[in-house]
Amino acid sequence: MTDIVQITDAQKLKLELLTLVSNDATAFKKATEFVGNDMLRLELFRTCYAQAHLQPTPATKADEAVAEAEQRLAIMGV
Repeated sequence: MTDIVQITDAQKLKLELLTLVSNDATAFKKATEFVGNDMLRLELFRTCYAQAHLQPTPATKADEAVAEAEQRLAIMGV
C-alpha cells in the first residue's frame, strides 16, 4: 500500500487563493504575486477581495484587493 502524500502549507495557501478567486487564472496570478507565502498578506487579501464585490470580474476584484491590501500594509507599517 502506498502512503498518502500530505499537502504542504504552501500548497494549502495556493489552493485557498485559487478557490477564493473562483479558479480564475489571471486573478490567481495577481493574488499569488501579492501574497507569496505570507499569512498576513493572505488575510489582508482575503478581506479586501470580499469587499471588492462591485468589481465585475475576479481579475478586477484581485486588482482592487491588492491595492487596498497594500494601503493597509502601509498603515500598519509593514
